[in-house]
Amino acid sequence: MCGINGLANNLDKESKLKIVEAMSEASANRGPDGSKTTVNDFVCLNHRLLAITDNPDVSLQPWGEDRQLVFNGEIYNKEELKESLSNTEWKTESDTEVLYHGLCEHGIDFVKKLNGMYAFAWYDHPNIYLVRDYAGIKPLYWSNELGGLAFSSSIKALIAAGVSTTLDKETFNLYWNLGFTPGQQTLFRSINKLCPGEVFTYNVKTKQKTSKIISESIVRHDFNADGFRSAVSDTVESCLMGKRPIGLFLSGGVDSSVILHEVCKHQIKPSTFTTRFECNNSGQNKLTNNDADVAQALSKHYGTDHHELLITPDDFVAAIPNCVDALEEPRYNRSSPAYYLMNQYIAKQGIIVTLSGDGGDEVFTGYPRHKRVRRGDLVEWCYITNLFKDQIKPESIREIVGSMKTWFKQVITDDDPVNRHLYMESLTNLTSDYLIRNDKLGMHFGMEARFPFVNKRFRDYVLGIPSSEKSGKKIMFNSYSDILPEYVINKPKTGWAIPTNEWESKIAKSEYILEVSRQTKDLQKFINTKQLGGKSWWTALYFLCWAHNFKVSL
Repeated sequence: MCGINGLANNLDKESKLKIVEAMSEASANRGPDGSKTTVNDFVCLNHRLLAITDNPDVSLQPWGEDRQLVFNGEIYNKEELKESLSNTEWKTESDTEVLYHGLCEHGIDFVKKLNGMYAFAWYDHPNIYLVRDYAGIKPLYWSNELGGLAFSSSIKALIAAGVSTTLDKETFNLYWNLGFTPGQQTLFRSINKLCPGEVFTYNVKTKQKTSKIISESIVRHDFNADGFRSAVSDTVESCLMGKRPIGLFLSGGVDSSVILHEVCKHQIKPSTFTTRFECNNSGQNKLTNNDADVAQALSKHYGTDHHELLITPDDFVAAIPNCVDALEEPRYNRSSPAYYLMNQYIAKQGIIVTLSGDGGDEVFTGYPRHKRVRRGDLVEWCYITNLFKDQIKPESIREIVGSMKTWFKQVITDDDPVNRHLYMESLTNLTSDYLIRNDKLGMHFGMEARFPFVNKRFRDYVLGIPSSEKSGKKIMFNSYSDILPEYVINKPKTGWAIPTNEWESKIAKSEYILEVSRQTKDLQKFINTKQLGGKSWWTALYFLCWAHNFKVSL
């Protein structure tokens, strides 16, 4: 839901307003249902509205007068919070109003009570508080290059405000080794981002900046199938709030299949969507389309309005520049343009809210690498070496770990090394790749992405289960073995990926990629071309496409 923009500096009101209006225009895709801007001597705030829970006429922000709020996201426990707030006459059904009154009554520490996904700015003179949710689902960026503080849900908005596009070479090292950029930096030297769970404070008078990470301990408890299914049901139900049509990314895997079951149990029939890839290699064809067969059968089982998108290599190549533009930063994930095409297709069907199983593998120990985590390993080393085993050198590992320690303030207080590993994954590659990808690609087409398995209460509940009880996602399979069809429960994990071996040569010869190559000679010298094989080929490809689109300089 929505996008937010703001500027606090010493410029006059008219100048601030002009800059923020340019930011609003650059982030219009995040809020097609309306826009509103306020300005005073200290700060100018803007909100782009995508109306989900209430009528657009009563949902425009900034909210408030002396104290003001611009908010992007959903507060899933808003009804519970309403009951805890005293002497409030509610004028709307909006969670924005709940958040506003909660902040007025309890101050910024009210964020500890929130269960949802959000990024917001709270102006309580003389401070502006920028806040990002505990999982980092919603993006929020800031820069001090304009003589104060500029912030936005969108990198493009900050560039439209006049922030420079010079490459941050230190952050490039993170990107080159990991395929994404965790932490506070972005690949733009002058643009920073809030970390998951961060509260950033800026004093408009003194220009002093402070920051803290809000995190809590995880409570250990034993696994119980009934309790687990109840927790899944509750987290899925919370993601059904609102009045707009819902679609589900149905991959054929157990995570999205469980979500489908629970959504239907709540008397809602979502539209379901899956993808096929055009392949000539019959062996590869079976691999890449098998999950789509399962999704198709499952949609018939639950009686959903099912849609299938066939993506050709030509479709994929054509989508690369628009996908890179929508993501605003490059990511190694080679399938991103396919996600772009699927989001575009879903939006054309009139869907406004999407659900997906992202985050399931990160809390249920669903990846093979999780088996390599051994008791007693130092969590930071454990995370890096097991996530990218044999792909990066020890000296790079040390640099990455050092960078992560500068912002990763607290590891959960749990003596289970696998759970600690999962927690770190949830705040790094899950946040910086999967969640932000689906948020940005969905919002590019005016849709809001929701992730039931990442909700704070559910994530903390699952992380509290000893890892020995959930290895290989067995808690999911054991809990739903008598509920989901056999062809879901017994299906081996295949993943969802494009047929890269068959498509790579065509992508490399496309006119757009050739033009990128011609226009980025200076940046190509910055890349270690000796490592351009497999994963690194895609890492370099998306980096150069991004640099070309955003006119990045060294």
